[in-house]
Amino acid sequence: MRLLDAERALADDDHWRPTIASLCEELARHLHDEERSLFSTARVALSDREATGLGACFAAERARLHGDLSNLTGGPSEPLASATGTGRLPIQ
Repeated sequence: MRLLDAERALADDDHWRPTIASLCEELARHLHDEERSLFSTARVALSDREATGLGACFAAERARLHGDLSNLTGGPSEPLASATGTGRLPIQ
Protein backbone atom coordinates (compact mmCIF):
# COMPACT_ATOMS: atom_id res chain seq x y z
CA MET A 1 0.00 0.00 0.00
CA ARG A 2 2.78 2.46 0.94
CA LEU A 3 4.67 1.60 -2.23
CA LEU A 4 1.63 2.44 -4.35
CA ASP A 5 1.22 5.72 -2.44
CA ALA A 6 4.89 6.55 -3.09
CA GLU A 7 4.55 5.75 -6.80
CA ARG A 8 1.53 8.06 -7.10
CA ALA A 9 3.07 10.96 -5.18
CA LEU A 10 5.08 13.56 -7.07
CA ALA A 11 8.59 14.24 -5.76
CA ASP A 12 7.74 17.92 -5.26
CA ASP A 13 4.47 17.12 -3.46
CA ASP A 14 4.41 17.91 0.29
CA HIS A 15 3.25 14.35 0.98
CA TRP A 16 6.08 12.63 -0.89
CA ARG A 17 8.75 12.76 1.84
CA PRO A 18 6.41 11.56 4.64
CA THR A 19 5.14 8.79 2.35
CA ILE A 20 8.70 7.65 1.59
CA ALA A 21 9.63 7.87 5.29
CA SER A 22 6.64 5.72 6.21
CA LEU A 23 7.53 3.21 3.49
CA CYS A 24 11.11 3.03 4.78
CA GLU A 25 9.92 2.46 8.36
CA GLU A 26 7.57 -0.34 7.34
CA LEU A 27 10.26 -1.93 5.18
CA ALA A 28 12.77 -1.77 8.04
CA ARG A 29 10.32 -3.49 10.40
CA HIS A 30 9.58 -6.17 7.82
CA LEU A 31 13.27 -6.79 7.16
CA HIS A 32 14.01 -7.00 10.87
CA ASP A 33 11.35 -9.70 11.27
CA GLU A 34 12.66 -11.61 8.24
CA GLU A 35 16.27 -11.30 9.43
CA ARG A 36 15.47 -12.83 12.80
CA SER A 37 13.83 -15.84 11.19
CA LEU A 38 16.39 -16.30 8.44
CA PHE A 39 19.42 -15.79 10.68
CA SER A 40 18.18 -18.32 13.22
CA THR A 41 17.91 -20.92 10.47
CA ALA A 42 21.23 -19.91 8.87
CA ARG A 43 23.11 -20.09 12.17
CA VAL A 44 22.23 -23.76 12.46
CA ALA A 45 23.01 -24.56 8.82
CA LEU A 46 26.28 -22.63 8.36
CA SER A 47 29.77 -23.30 9.63
CA ASP A 48 31.49 -20.64 11.73
CA ARG A 49 33.59 -19.64 8.73
CA GLU A 50 30.55 -19.32 6.45
CA ALA A 51 28.63 -17.36 9.09
CA THR A 52 31.55 -14.99 9.59
CA GLY A 53 31.92 -14.30 5.86
CA LEU A 54 28.23 -13.79 5.24
CA GLY A 55 27.91 -11.68 8.39
CA ALA A 56 30.62 -9.30 7.20
CA CYS A 57 29.00 -8.97 3.77
CA PHE A 58 25.60 -8.43 5.33
CA ALA A 59 26.88 -5.73 7.72
CA ALA A 60 28.57 -3.81 4.89
CA GLU A 61 25.50 -3.95 2.64
CA ARG A 62 23.17 -3.02 5.49
CA ALA A 63 25.32 0.02 6.34
CA ARG A 64 25.21 1.12 2.69
CA LEU A 65 21.43 0.74 2.54
CA HIS A 66 20.90 2.62 5.80
CA GLY A 67 22.90 5.49 4.34
CA ASP A 68 20.81 5.47 1.17
CA LEU A 69 17.57 5.43 3.17
CA SER A 70 18.66 8.26 5.44
CA ASN A 71 19.30 10.38 2.33
CA LEU A 72 15.74 9.75 1.17
CA THR A 73 14.04 10.44 4.48
CA GLY A 74 16.24 13.37 5.46
CA GLY A 75 16.88 11.82 8.87
CA PRO A 76 20.00 10.38 10.43
CA SER A 77 20.84 6.81 9.69
CA GLU A 78 19.81 4.48 12.50
CA PRO A 79 22.59 2.63 14.27
CA LEU A 80 23.07 -0.83 12.91
CA ALA A 81 21.83 -3.60 15.10
CA SER A 82 24.22 -6.31 16.16
CA ALA A 83 26.28 -7.26 13.09
CA THR A 84 28.49 -4.22 12.67
CA GLY A 85 32.04 -4.90 13.73
CA THR A 86 31.48 -8.50 14.71
CA GLY A 87 31.86 -10.18 11.34
CA ARG A 88 29.16 -12.62 12.46
CA LEU A 89 25.54 -13.08 11.48
CA PRO A 90 23.41 -11.05 13.90
CA ILE A 91 21.49 -13.94 15.40
CA GLN A 92 19.26 -12.97 18.30
